[in-house]
Amino acid sequence: MEQHLLKSWLEKNGIDRLSISREEAREKLLQHFSGFCPDEAMKKISKILS
Repeated sequence: MEQHLLKSWLEKNGIDRLSISREEAREKLLQHFSGFCPDEAMKKISKILS
């Protein structure tokens, strides 16, 4: 059921599903946020994504 909801949400919002691993996605998010988030925020984001 969750996969169907995710697919519907992605299609409705015109977003393509990525074919990358969870670890690759985590690294991309950390790299993205590191550009503008302070160190304390990065620690929290890293903890959430681990």
